[in-house]
Amino acid sequence: MRAPGVLAIVGLLAVTACGDDDGGGGGEASSADQEYIDEAVSTFDPEDDAPLTEADARCLASSVVETVGSERLREIGVEPEDFSGGQQDFPAGITEGQANDIVDSTEGCLDLQKLFVDSLSQDSDLDPAAVDCLSEQFDSDFLRRLFVSIFTGDTAALEADSDLSNELFAMLGECPGVLDAG
Repeated sequence: MRAPGVLAIVGLLAVTACGDDDGGGGGEASSADQEYIDEAVSTFDPEDDAPLTEADARCLASSVVETVGSERLREIGVEPEDFSGGQQDFPAGITEGQANDIVDSTEGCLDLQKLFVDSLSQDSDLDPAAVDCLSEQFDSDFLRRLFVSIFTGDTAALEADSDLSNELFAMLGECPGVLDAG
């Protein structure tokens, strides 16, 4: 996997992290929350959004919307329509606590580690040993820090030579053939 592809995967997961009416989150969504969730999954395309499944997208969207709330999303200038199309950045104004809550709420309906590794290996010619190696490299602590950075908009954490970026590439480098596959 070429390095730019890794960061694109991280972006894909963040952007898609916006819908659920049957999984994720803590309970029944309000009608206002449901509007955001439905809009988030309205443009889901299993071919374009793989390895995410529709259930994964719903889980992520519910987790985001139910954690942050439709009222807060409106306060920070995010409308339901902003959740469709998959091209916008993650909403600004998400706190670190909310980002951690989003990660926590996905745990009941989504395996972030598996999804992340599947994303890295999906369009590459990685052999099974490299995929297994990736699975061993990305522990829950690292993935939490990565997704919290994404959800809070801490783009500096993902820029070249940041501690998190350096850690990511060191982990990738531990697995033979990963950085030059693709």
